[in-house]
Amino acid sequence: MGSHDRRTRQVRELFCTDMRIYLEFEVRRVRCRRCGKVQRVGLAFPADNPLYSERFAHYVGRRLRSAMIKDVANDLHLD
Repeated sequence: MGSHDRRTRQVRELFCTDMRIYLEFEVRRVRCRRCGKVQRVGLAFPADNPLYSERFAHYVGRRLRSAMIKDVANDLHLD
């Protein structure tokens, strides 16, 4: 596979005290030499949604089991 392009992404991670934390990383796309398709190199930590990490998504889900949506959204500064 040959390198095709690179793009910087930023996803929301779990917070630390009152600070929001964002992870910034580079995502590479590569072109397959056999079939010619361009594919993104997979990473384990981003969730399917490109705005937050998988760990943050699981944390929100756990909080929603015992709290109302509005309360969790206010606590985590979510829409």
